[in-house]
This record gives sequence, C-alpha cells and structure tokens, in this order.
Amino acid sequence: MTDAELAEFVRTFQVLVRRALETAPEGVRSDLVVRLEEHLGVDPVGLPVVTDWHQPFEQANLHLALSAYVSSGGRSNELVGIGGQGREHHALSEILSAAAQHGAFPLGAVDYAAVAVGPGVERTVVNFGLYLVADGDHRLAVLLRGSSERHGRPMAGLEVLAADPAAAERLLAAVRALAVEHNIFRGQVVSFEPYEFGHGA
Repeated sequence: MTDAELAEFVRTFQVLVRRALETAPEGVRSDLVVRLEEHLGVDPVGLPVVTDWHQPFEQANLHLALSAYVSSGGRSNELVGIGGQGREHHALSEILSAAAQHGAFPLGAVDYAAVAVGPGVERTVVNFGLYLVADGDHRLAVLLRGSSERHGRPMAGLEVLAADPAAAERLLAAVRALAVEHNIFRGQVVSFEPYEFGHGA
C-alpha cells in the first residue's frame, strides 16, 4: 500500500467513524465521562486540553518520564484505558465529546507496545492509556499515546485535561525535564537513518 493509498484509507475510515457517531443515540454518557467527572470534580467535556507532541523514538522516554512524575512528590495516579473503535484517530477532546453525547469510547484496557530502545533491545511502554493524576489540590487526566503511521499520527504525545491549564503546562514542563534526566538513550551511541515507511528515524 502506497503512502497516498494509506492516507486515503485513513480519511475514509475517519469519515465512517464520524458518521457512525453522528447517528448514534444521544444523551447516553459513557463510563469514561462519568469516571473523569468523579476524578476532576467537574464535567470534563469542554475543559481545555494542552498537548505536547514528540518524535516517535521518544515514546519510551515519555513513558519513563510520566511514570517518574506520577509516582513522586506525593502524587497519586490511576492508569485506565479507553475502548471503542477508531479512538486512535481522535484527539482527547473529540473522544470526550463523542463519549458524552453518544456513549462512545467507554473505559477499556490500556494499550501497550514494545518499542526499540537499543540494538536488539525493546521495552514495553504504554501506547494508549489515560493517567488520572492527583497532585495536591489539582486533578489532571493525561493521555499518553504512541505514534502510529497507520492511524495518521506520526508523532507520540501527551494530551493533558485539567480545569486549570497552568497546572497542565507545569506537568508537561516537568515531564520534559524528566525525559531528559531519565533518557533511555543516555550512554549509547545513537545513529539516525531514514525510515522507509514514512516519517521517523
């Protein structure tokens, strides 16, 4: 399948998912929205989402950094998954909107992936999972998603949902610093070469 054919397939799939959501019954909130409202203390739909994108090879570092962040400083966290077909194609705000209006995207299993971190070495990391973080008086939800050329997302990223956008920015800044501190490539010789299947190295 060529890049153009893959891009057309992704666009067609997104249209089909959008139409399915539009024809789904309204007024049925998924348990994802209910759980987030319990955690955040406010209706999550319409809250600002602050996003931070990274190169695909940084996914292991993002995983390590976020794990270090949520387990330090007296913070508590719970890791949950998001179910439903096509969730990879949607931003967190779109997932929440569909979950609130049509009951789509219920709580589900966390997705994991094995990513390369050295010659012949892989590490299992969260590939699509939602961290419910309690940091003092602040409550945040952080979606960690890996890159996926297949789903039209060439970058790995964090999407942070919080009533206070400044708290989300502070979390992202802390995770960026921890990703440098705990960088899994430290001490290795790293070489870069073109990736034959699309964007990446």
